[in-house]
Amino acid sequence: MASWIREHTESGRPGIITCSALKRSYRDILRGPDVVFVHLAGPMELIGTRIAHRQGHFMPPALLDSQLATLEPLGDDERHLVIDAGRAPEAETAEIIARLGLVPGVG
Repeated sequence: MASWIREHTESGRPGIITCSALKRSYRDILRGPDVVFVHLAGPMELIGTRIAHRQGHFMPPALLDSQLATLEPLGDDERHLVIDAGRAPEAETAEIIARLGLVPGVG
Protein backbone atom coordinates (compact mmCIF):
# COMPACT_ATOMS: atom_id res chain seq x y z
CA MET A 1 0.00 0.00 0.00
CA ALA A 2 2.76 2.45 0.88
CA SER A 3 4.37 1.92 -2.53
CA TRP A 4 1.07 2.50 -4.30
CA ILE A 5 0.50 5.71 -2.32
CA ARG A 6 3.97 7.00 -3.14
CA GLU A 7 3.65 6.15 -6.84
CA HIS A 8 0.37 8.02 -7.04
CA THR A 9 1.39 11.08 -5.05
CA GLU A 10 4.73 11.43 -6.85
CA SER A 11 2.97 11.34 -10.22
CA GLY A 12 0.19 13.69 -9.08
CA ARG A 13 -2.52 11.06 -9.43
CA PRO A 14 -5.16 11.06 -6.69
CA GLY A 15 -6.19 7.80 -5.11
CA ILE A 16 -8.13 6.33 -2.23
CA ILE A 17 -7.17 3.31 -0.15
CA THR A 18 -9.36 1.88 2.54
CA CYS A 19 -7.75 0.09 5.44
CA SER A 20 -7.95 0.17 9.18
CA ALA A 21 -4.45 1.59 9.92
CA LEU A 22 -5.45 1.46 13.57
CA LYS A 23 -2.01 2.17 15.00
CA ARG A 24 0.09 5.24 14.48
CA SER A 25 3.03 3.05 13.51
CA TYR A 26 0.97 1.70 10.58
CA ARG A 27 -0.03 5.22 9.54
CA ASP A 28 3.59 6.35 9.76
CA ILE A 29 4.43 3.86 7.01
CA LEU A 30 1.58 5.14 4.81
CA ARG A 31 1.97 8.83 5.54
CA GLY A 32 3.31 11.30 3.01
CA PRO A 33 2.97 15.01 2.31
CA ASP A 34 -0.25 14.55 0.32
CA VAL A 35 -1.83 11.79 2.41
CA VAL A 36 -4.96 12.58 4.41
CA PHE A 37 -6.37 9.99 6.80
CA VAL A 38 -10.16 9.86 7.08
CA HIS A 39 -11.57 8.51 10.32
CA LEU A 40 -15.19 7.42 10.11
CA ALA A 41 -16.26 7.84 13.71
CA GLY A 42 -19.41 6.34 15.13
CA PRO A 43 -20.82 4.35 18.02
CA MET A 44 -19.83 0.72 18.36
CA GLU A 45 -23.40 -0.42 17.67
CA LEU A 46 -23.47 1.36 14.30
CA ILE A 47 -20.05 0.06 13.30
CA GLY A 48 -21.06 -3.46 14.35
CA THR A 49 -24.22 -3.28 12.26
CA ARG A 50 -22.30 -2.11 9.22
CA ILE A 51 -19.72 -4.87 9.63
CA ALA A 52 -22.46 -7.49 10.02
CA HIS A 53 -24.08 -6.39 6.75
CA ARG A 54 -20.90 -6.49 4.64
CA GLN A 55 -20.79 -9.26 2.13
CA GLY A 56 -17.58 -11.08 1.29
CA HIS A 57 -15.50 -9.21 3.86
CA PHE A 58 -12.85 -11.04 5.86
CA MET A 59 -13.41 -9.35 9.25
CA PRO A 60 -16.16 -10.88 11.37
CA PRO A 61 -18.16 -8.65 13.75
CA ALA A 62 -16.68 -10.61 16.69
CA LEU A 63 -13.35 -8.80 16.18
CA LEU A 64 -14.84 -5.30 16.60
CA ASP A 65 -14.05 -5.04 20.33
CA SER A 66 -10.37 -5.84 19.76
CA GLN A 67 -10.19 -3.47 16.79
CA LEU A 68 -11.59 -0.58 18.84
CA ALA A 69 -9.24 -1.41 21.72
CA THR A 70 -6.30 -1.27 19.29
CA LEU A 71 -7.35 2.04 17.67
CA GLU A 72 -4.90 4.85 18.42
CA PRO A 73 -6.40 8.32 17.89
CA LEU A 74 -5.05 10.42 15.05
CA GLY A 75 -2.47 12.93 16.20
CA ASP A 76 -2.50 16.65 15.56
CA ASP A 77 0.53 16.15 13.30
CA GLU A 78 -1.33 13.64 11.10
CA ARG A 79 -3.34 15.27 8.28
CA HIS A 80 -6.82 13.96 8.84
CA LEU A 81 -10.57 14.41 8.75
CA VAL A 82 -13.02 12.98 11.25
CA ILE A 83 -16.35 12.16 9.61
CA ASP A 84 -19.56 11.30 11.45
CA ALA A 85 -20.48 7.77 10.41
CA GLY A 86 -24.08 8.10 11.56
CA ARG A 87 -25.39 9.00 8.11
CA ALA A 88 -25.91 7.24 4.82
CA PRO A 89 -22.60 6.25 3.21
CA GLU A 90 -23.41 8.55 0.26
CA ALA A 91 -23.65 11.55 2.61
CA GLU A 92 -20.39 10.59 4.31
CA THR A 93 -18.69 10.26 0.93
CA ALA A 94 -20.03 13.63 -0.23
CA GLU A 95 -18.67 15.29 2.91
CA ILE A 96 -15.23 13.72 2.43
CA ILE A 97 -15.11 14.85 -1.21
CA ALA A 98 -16.20 18.38 -0.28
CA ARG A 99 -13.83 18.74 2.66
CA LEU A 100 -10.88 17.52 0.57
CA GLY A 101 -11.81 19.91 -2.24
CA LEU A 102 -12.10 17.09 -4.76
CA VAL A 103 -14.23 17.01 -7.88
CA PRO A 104 -16.24 13.77 -8.22
CA GLY A 105 -15.37 11.74 -11.29
CA VAL A 106 -12.16 13.65 -12.04
CA GLY A 107 -8.76 12.03 -11.71
